[in-house]
Amino acid sequence: MAERDPFGRLPGEDTLAGLGSLGDGVVPPSSAETVQAEPSEPDAGTGAAAWGQPTAPPEREPSTGAPHERGPSTGAGERQPPARASRPAAARRSSRIVRGVVLAIAAVVGLNVVAALLIDTATVEQSSEPAVATKAPDARDVPASDAPAPVGLQERSLLLRGNLAPALQRLRTSGLGRLYSLRLAPERIDAQLLTKSGRLRFVQLRHDGELRRLSLSGPGFNRLQTIPFARVDASAPARLARSAAGRSRRPVSQVNYLVFSNVITSGWSVYMKSGASFRGDVRGAIVRRTS
Repeated sequence: MAERDPFGRLPGEDTLAGLGSLGDGVVPPSSAETVQAEPSEPDAGTGAAAWGQPTAPPEREPSTGAPHERGPSTGAGERQPPARASRPAAARRSSRIVRGVVLAIAAVVGLNVVAALLIDTATVEQSSEPAVATKAPDARDVPASDAPAPVGLQERSLLLRGNLAPALQRLRTSGLGRLYSLRLAPERIDAQLLTKSGRLRFVQLRHDGELRRLSLSGPGFNRLQTIPFARVDASAPARLARSAAGRSRRPVSQVNYLVFSNVITSGWSVYMKSGASFRGDVRGAIVRRTS
């Protein structure tokens, strides 16, 4: 009889025969070779390079020879580039819109300012008539450049009755219009005359007899209240000038100019070079000090 080994087994005896599937010579699944899974179909957009195959060169357009552009690869092994932020472009568009709005507002404001200036200056637009300078028949033949302008109540001053009365008569008979406003200085008369067509004509009559037509406004002033020439007392300016000089303790040469007004009540206002001013009635008597 055969001898047993130190573990009690006979030669050729299978000690695992009674353990079922572990002893039947079948290899258990854990020891079986791992089956290589077949690769699935590539995803759409995955290039041939993902499979280790060489990529074909880009197609070229037959007409221009430029390479045909392909879409970006979306293979699992490739890293997608970050998407460009659209915020800067939106910000630029918003900036352009804001600039456009600001420029539009500035244009509207500029047009309104220009329109206001045109309205303000419409009444004093330059006349199409040529400037006319005429000499009074009895004017002294002394060049204006050689004779100094009179001040105060000097001999040639228009504040004196003897010089003012004929000057007013000349304006009245000139046919240039009815008297609307009158500013009187020793050296000249500045007057606005309302024409028959409803325009305001600006004229200047100087102490040397020169009559200047300065400008003519547009129409539309027909309803303005004019001043009858007969209401202007030619003696009043000299009387008021003396009184104003005495009240302000200044020489009569410091009289700057006088204005005849027909608003509410008719009367004169006298303005001194020192800044003092007085209100007088139509006869030149001081009513009150205004400054």
